Amino acid sequence: IGVCFYFCFKNSKGFQKSEVKFEHPVLEYLVLAASILTCIFIGYLQFQYKPFGTHYGLATLIPTLVSFFCAYYFDNKSVLTIAITGLAAYVGLSVTPQDLLNNNNFYSDQSLSYSAIMLGVLLVLWTIYSSRIQLKTHFNLIFLTFALHIISIASISNLINDYYGIWLIFAFILAGSSYYFYKVSHDLKAISLYVFMIVYAYIGFNIFLFRVFEHIDLADIWMLLVISLPAYFIGSIILFIKLIKTFNKQIAA
Repeated sequence: IGVCFYFCFKNSKGFQKSEVKFEHPVLEYLVLAASILTCIFIGYLQFQYKPFGTHYGLATLIPTLVSFFCAYYFDNKSVLTIAITGLAAYVGLSVTPQDLLNNNNFYSDQSLSYSAIMLGVLLVLWTIYSSRIQLKTHFNLIFLTFALHIISIASISNLINDYYGIWLIFAFILAGSSYYFYKVSHDLKAISLYVFMIVYAYIGFNIFLFRVFEHIDLADIWMLLVISLPAYFIGSIILFIKLIKTFNKQIAA
């Protein structure tokens, strides 16, 4: 770890608010290696010797702070993803979509869902503040990508919540989030944000329809709905392709 940091600091141009790159790309991997090794080392210390006792959050927070420092000082996007992941783990979240959807706490523990929403909002607010002071604005896409996934998945997970009224609140949160990321994806000309926004909005919209249909007697039109489903899904695919083509034309103009 010490050797990695030594060469990184020796060849670094120092902290700058704008984008900075090392003269040799190998140094980028040294920064990444130093950050990963720091996380492993602190995790090993906690597992083997428990210097933080039962305060496991500190064992997560410290390498997270080190990663944030390395990401901004050495201008490394890969280390930034580690730092944001560590921040999410500190508040009790698992950031990968598969882990989030398989985490039953999202259904049983509302506070975890609220923590996810708040973390996503804070990441968005940080990008707004960073843009105003021109601080590493090229990091914004990474922050917004994490925010989009966290807010959308937390909202979708709670759309199937049986507690009265809760699912409707998260439906509005997902709708507002989708609108915001629709605007941001055009501003940043980020096709990845746009595609994931459409996917999450589409999933949420369909769940919303099912929740509404729960309170409607569909006996008379059930067969009509079954017959129209193939056309609905085919139309959705065609619309998705058309939206992507339109977006590409707009950002290319």
